[in-house]
Amino acid sequence: MLYFVAFLYSISTGQVSPIELFNAARSSNYGHYSRVIDNIYTLTITWKYNLANACEIIAERLQNKDITLNQLLIKFAQIIRLGENMSHFLKQELEITKQSYIADYEKQLESIKLFTGLYSTMMSTSIFMVAASIIMGIFSGSADNNMLIVSIVATPAGLGAFVYLMYKGFPRDDLVNEAGGITRGYKRILYPCLISSISIGFILTFTNIFVPMLAIAIASLPLIILGYHARKIENRVFALNYWYPAFVRYFGDIYATIGSLRNALRTALKSDFGPLNVYLRALLNRVENKVSTEDAFEQLSNETGNIVVTNTNIILIKSLQKGADMSIVGFTLSNLVTTLNELYNRRLQIAKVFDLTLLLLHVLSLATLSLMSTLTQIFSRLFVSKEVQSIIPLTVIDPSLLHTLLPIIVVVISIINAFASKITRGGFFKTIWLNLGMFIMLGALTMYITDIFMSKLMELVLNLNPTTIFS
Repeated sequence: MLYFVAFLYSISTGQVSPIELFNAARSSNYGHYSRVIDNIYTLTITWKYNLANACEIIAERLQNKDITLNQLLIKFAQIIRLGENMSHFLKQELEITKQSYIADYEKQLESIKLFTGLYSTMMSTSIFMVAASIIMGIFSGSADNNMLIVSIVATPAGLGAFVYLMYKGFPRDDLVNEAGGITRGYKRILYPCLISSISIGFILTFTNIFVPMLAIAIASLPLIILGYHARKIENRVFALNYWYPAFVRYFGDIYATIGSLRNALRTALKSDFGPLNVYLRALLNRVENKVSTEDAFEQLSNETGNIVVTNTNIILIKSLQKGADMSIVGFTLSNLVTTLNELYNRRLQIAKVFDLTLLLLHVLSLATLSLMSTLTQIFSRLFVSKEVQSIIPLTVIDPSLLHTLLPIIVVVISIINAFASKITRGGFFKTIWLNLGMFIMLGALTMYITDIFMSKLMELVLNLNPTTIFS
């Protein structure tokens, strides 16, 4: 809605008639909004309805479906009947829509803070509950393999359900436009990295070259490489968000004075726009070689791979074609992109705090689980004698089952935490492989080191040989 109203306002600065404005809007790529405007245009041109009446007819249909668009169309009808200035009206509507968007996004940010705090609490509590249930099960004499499996499965299931709620409730904030093939390199290494990761894990585990935890840690390396490549794409694309508002404003001012696209680009390129310069020079080359304005800017969108640049260029192209006041258009689009950048940066600050908290919880929780697992196996071996059983009825947990379940727990908890981290951050979703690889590696190494530490500690305290305990 925000981009759509900005589109309408930008076109209206060219002092076009209402019917010309609707004709431009109906052919735009704004999905539901474009289809609604197309219905109004059809009623007006094909069925000879008055434009104001057509707006009211379509608005009535939207009354229970899209109240925001419904109100906009009703106002449109009134403005058309009164013959008032469309540009002035749409300027006010854009400001109202922007303020509404900011207020809604700030509510989303508060929800993100709340949900991430709840998730951190749930994760720490769940892991301790699993560890406690294992210990209590032994001393109560009622523990068995089924209870152990159920208590371990319930934890990731609950966390996974909560992460799904986060996914459905949080805004996406897409950054990357993949239409131009910016992710081509990522796609080439996607399947080799995934196959390598799975193959390394299975081969190292079943050949007993390394213990399972070390095998899992090594197997996470291809995922880290894949995610790092995706993160490089995201960072390169995101950096353009800071430079594009300055270019759009400067370009609009120059074009409003010169009136020539080629000369406006030449003049604009005398200034420095950082990483955006290389794409702008390519744009200028296309314009000088008689490429159409629409194709030239569309290629710019595809080369940058930036969704904000793409959405802004859609408005910029149509404004140039309709003879809009480019000084106003440039200023409007610059402010719009700046507002979006500020809101997303606030989200990134929340995500960074959550990532640090989640990383610490991930390490501490798995270390605690590994500690309890080691103690459980030791107690099960120590107190299996009939003399002890006659005093305290203890249940022996099969150590091989724990050795099998712990690597699975590391992978599953890492997957859930990786999704939680990425959903909170938003942006290019394919960078989730970096989160996943890091969580798996840290989780596996934590369990491996904790197990060694506890084995050595118990050997010193009880003067026992850990090899005989875990055999």
